[in-house]
Amino acid sequence: MTDTESNVPDDRRNKIIHRIQTHEHDVLTTQEVADGFSESKKTILRNLKTLDEEDRISGRKTAESGGWLWWVTPANLSAEDSVTAAQEILRLLGDLFELRGEFKVMATGLLIAQSVLSFAILAGLVSWLEIYPLSVESIFAMMGVGFFFALGLIFAAVFIFPYETLGHWPHAMKNEEAD
Repeated sequence: MTDTESNVPDDRRNKIIHRIQTHEHDVLTTQEVADGFSESKKTILRNLKTLDEEDRISGRKTAESGGWLWWVTPANLSAEDSVTAAQEILRLLGDLFELRGEFKVMATGLLIAQSVLSFAILAGLVSWLEIYPLSVESIFAMMGVGFFFALGLIFAAVFIFPYETLGHWPHAMKNEEAD
């Protein structure tokens, strides 16, 4: 199957854009983009040039080697590309939450802080409706204890748990995946 210059199959178009967006480097050579495809480098270069003309990606020919460099700017993204990027971010955050204990502890602390505030509002409402009389001091005391507990969890998650992996986060993630 030969692609004309103005006809890039949608699945390949999306894969090319996704490859450039999610690669560890922001700018890729034609060869780096083509490595992920079974099509020839020449076909991928034609596709990249077409996508550049369509303003889906940006590219520039280098003076030294005569090769091309490719990147995606926010102005190049369509709504569909943005949804794909958002899904990728959501997946990465989910993976991070599953693999790192401090994120679980921090989320628990934030949930407790929210629950304590909700409980305090409910206790104030119950007291105001005279269903169960509570003093303002007892409501604030309950809030204080809950917030200190939540802040303790958040403090532990931010400062204590990551201490062992500080500065070695990608390496630590790989070690935890191997376990």
